[in-house]
Amino acid sequence: MSSAQYINGLLHHLGEQLELEDLELDETGFCGLELEDLNLQINMELVDEADLFCLHTDLGEYYPREQDSLFPMLLEANLYHQQTDGATLAIDSQRNQVVLCLTRAIQELRDYPQFEKLVQGFIESSSQWAEKLDTMG
Repeated sequence: MSSAQYINGLLHHLGEQLELEDLELDETGFCGLELEDLNLQINMELVDEADLFCLHTDLGEYYPREQDSLFPMLLEANLYHQQTDGATLAIDSQRNQVVLCLTRAIQELRDYPQFEKLVQGFIESSSQWAEKLDTMG
């Protein structure tokens, strides 16, 4: 079974749990999950050549005037991943976006319960950070 087939099996099961049809990777290895109630777009990608599964989401726009207070807070939150549930906060300076990302080797995703816990934890961290950043701006 290829990595894409394996991930698609996990995504199909997740889609059933969320009552979503056709939750699967496209031909480029990308799958987007729109969470309207949380105002989040969770992006999932398979980096096939490296056998990695990546989750990432934009948390909100930042402005240059906020850098002095925002950047130290993001760095501190990344320390030991204590405030990010294992994910990493970063900035995309080309788009002025704060981004949360998480990468795991495919072999670490042993079964559906572990995959669901990973995705659910990422969604919860994303929601918390998006809300925190929204209250700052």
